[in-house]
Amino acid sequence: MPHYDIVYKCPLCERLLRLGKAVDLKYEQLPELLGKIIANQRFAGHPILYEAPMYVSCQCSDGNAGLACIAGLLKV
Repeated sequence: MPHYDIVYKCPLCERLLRLGKAVDLKYEQLPELLGKIIANQRFAGHPILYEAPMYVSCQCSDGNAGLACIAGLLKV
């Protein structure tokens, strides 16, 4: 089974950021998992239901600070 990382893309520096460890998933599971990430945002204040944030901060190499948005699941 392939490994996937949750990745974020910074709009300022275009860098891809990875969060956490790679997970084993079947390709067919990817749309369902992305849907669950979006649905979980409604419960972001509850640690049991919160898994992957929609945004993470990026310390860009040029001295800027970006707000990277979830870009998807990257096969590694």
